[in-house]
This record gives sequence, structure tokens and C-alpha cells, in this order.
Amino acid sequence: RPPRSTLFPYTTLFRSGATALLACRDRETQDSSLPSGSPERGPEPGPWTQAPGQADPSTFAWSLQVGDVGPDNAICSCRSTLGSGTLHLVRAEGDDWVDDQEVPDVQAVNGVLRHTLEGLEPDTAYRLVWTSSDGSLRSPIGRFRTALDADQDRVIVFGATSCLGYTGAPWPTLSHAAESELDFFLLGGDAVYADGSVTRADYEAVWDEAMSRQGLVDLGAGTSLVVAWDDHEVDNDWYEEDLAEGQLQTAIEVFRERMPQQEGPGGSLYRSLKWGRTLEVFVLDCRGERGPGWPQMMSPEQLQWLIEGVQDSSARFKVVLTSIQVTDWSTMLKDALDTSRWSGHPEQRQALLEGVAEVEGLIWVTGDMHFGALSYVDPEGGIAAHQVEVMAGPSGSRVNPIPGFFTGDSSQYPHVIADVDLWTWCRFVCDAELGTILVEFRDNNNAIVASEILAL
Repeated sequence: RPPRSTLFPYTTLFRSGATALLACRDRETQDSSLPSGSPERGPEPGPWTQAPGQADPSTFAWSLQVGDVGPDNAICSCRSTLGSGTLHLVRAEGDDWVDDQEVPDVQAVNGVLRHTLEGLEPDTAYRLVWTSSDGSLRSPIGRFRTALDADQDRVIVFGATSCLGYTGAPWPTLSHAAESELDFFLLGGDAVYADGSVTRADYEAVWDEAMSRQGLVDLGAGTSLVVAWDDHEVDNDWYEEDLAEGQLQTAIEVFRERMPQQEGPGGSLYRSLKWGRTLEVFVLDCRGERGPGWPQMMSPEQLQWLIEGVQDSSARFKVVLTSIQVTDWSTMLKDALDTSRWSGHPEQRQALLEGVAEVEGLIWVTGDMHFGALSYVDPEGGIAAHQVEVMAGPSGSRVNPIPGFFTGDSSQYPHVIADVDLWTWCRFVCDAELGTILVEFRDNNNAIVASEILAL
């Protein structure tokens, strides 16, 4: 492993590929006498060459999706012009793919074929394809991997990004991520920009356009997704009281149809997913439970669920996917748009950070602000000065250049990537035995522009 080094100023990290070992401020960097680490995942078989049917980019013009996998289950969906279809599944066994399940006569609902697979093997690679009922036409071939069982541990590799705006379409970062055979991929919000949509037809059209772009087609076929929403899945900086009657429910329905996901407590969008003893992901809803002038980022129920879930988690790493930044950016951005950040809701932010202050292995993952960053949540002396947040993306939205002009003390923000020509995604390599997470920011050419090994 590289030795601990002095962090480079963030302005040198555009396209730099710099790597360092960054300890949380109240933790020591890892010592070379530690064990060799968690076991690596073994290789997967090559392409599934015997998939049934003929690929039909007209009937299956959109990305297929596998969402919120568990150790023995996965939600599979595919947008299609067909009224029904068949789901075919094969499982990795040694160097080969063997037949696992065939699910015939799946009926499309609002143009989406959907089925929840059960009885899968934990930590196992699968390939799938949707076909017409007669087997003659098929979708792209998809790949996913089930989560680890409760007592399992190995190195977990996942990806993350946010903000799939049209400036950087067709999102080659997602295509590169799809080639990496990731365990899963986090989409941190603004997967579509549905601003101005009101009716179901409006929202469906926006999602259909996004899901037909090459990057999302590749990503959906390349790994399972874990998806949060931000504002643009409904409207820009929306509050429910400003929406048309029934609009919010319509937006949620289409979002869940296009991005299959488990329901959280009480049918909520917030939920958690676990990968054995290695990590647990907490997916937040930071948009649907607040209004103008409300002193909350989320409901008290969700906040309590989050604090208790993180405190009680038996996983070595707790990954919190929040579409809104927990980091205090006031040194750089003052109070600009603070109501759209956790800083604009100080009482809940304080309660949250106090509640998780002593939790080991916590990392925040976010998006929204249209630049990439790795930051300490609080400045020196703050309650969360030892915690790290990664702002992943954008993968397509216009990059925000403002942080690049900052000339003050940047010690709280070790990496800021605000090059207007640089769209990025993040790759995370999590080793529970070592207590480290490698974070890489990768660009449209899949080159590493900045990286850090976090000792958590």
C-alpha cells in the first residue's frame, strides 16, 4: 500500500491521478503489520454466448434493470413494446453458465416487464435476458451479482455517480463502469431531468429518453443498481404544495417502474441493503419529506431510522447514500443554496451527526452539486471532522466550475474536481479486514483523475 503522504492542494488534482492514504482525523492510518485483507472475489465466466433469441434494438430499445439485490433475490425489469415476455436466467458455475430459472408469461405493466427472482445463491454471478414469449426476440444480456450472506466477507467493489444531465450524454462514464463487473452501482439522484412534467405520459417520455441512451443501457446490463432520487425526478427544487394534484404520486410510480427497488418502512423510498459482514447501504429520501420553511431535511421517523440503523449495523462499513450533502461547505460556498444542503437544516444535521459520531466505518456518498469532491464533513473542531463524504459525479450535467476559483483554506476539501470538461464516476474498493476503502474518480476515458485510500 502507498505510505501516508501530504495531500496535494485540490487545484492540482484535475486529471492528476494522485493517490494518498487518508486517515479519518481521529484514526491512525493502517499499519503494515495488519492482516493481508479480506479475500478477493474470484473471476466470473466469460460472455453468455448461448442466450436465446435474436437481439432486437427496436422491441427492447431501453436499458434493462436489476435493482436492490439481496443474497437470494433480485428485482428484474425491462421496458419493452411487448405486452408479455419471458425471463431467462443462468448462473455461474466454475467457468460456465448453467441454466437456473425460466419465468414465462410475465405481463407488462405500463410498458415494463418486471419480476422478482427468489431462491438465488448468495455471492453468485448471474446473467439474464428478456425475450418475446415465442423466444425469437431478446433484450440486451444483463449481468448482476447477488449480495453476500450474513456471515460472509470479501472485498466489495461498487460504483457511484449522480446527475445524468444532457450536456455529457450519452454518459460514457456509465459505459466504463458497466465494464468493471461491479458488485452494484449507486445512483445518487437526478437520473433524469423531468422539469416541467406533469402527467404520466410526460414522465414516461423523459425516462424512456434517458433509458435509451448508451451509457444507461450499458450500466443497466452491467450490474445491479441501488437508486436514490433528488429533485429533478419530479421537478426542479419541488415542494409538494406547488405540484399539481396527483403529480407527486405519478412521478414516484414512474420512478419505481423504471428503477426497480425494494420498499422501505411503511412503503417509503428510504431503505437499507446489506452485503454480508462487509457493508450496509442506507438509501435516504432527502426530498419527499420537507417543505418550504420546514426545519427538517426528512421526517423525524426517517431520521430516527437512519441513526438507529447505522448505530446497530453489524457491517464493517456503513455507506449512507444521501442526495443532499452532509458536508459543511460554508468555507467555500458561504450560505448559497444552503436550504438544499443539510447545513440549511442545522437542528436535524446536529442530531444526525451526534447520533452517528462514534460509529466506525461510516462514509457518506452524495451528488447534486455538479462537481466531484472528497471532503471532511466538518472543519477541524466540528463533531464530524473525522468523517468523510464523497460527492460522486456528475456523469452528464453541466459541471459547476465555482469551486475551482476558491483560493482559501481547502484543508477540509482534499479533493475537488470542477473542470468543466470533466465528467466522472467513482469506484470504491472496500476491504473490511484492513478497514480501508479505495476511492477513485474516473473520467469519460476511464482514466483515474484522483484517488484516495481511506482508513476507516
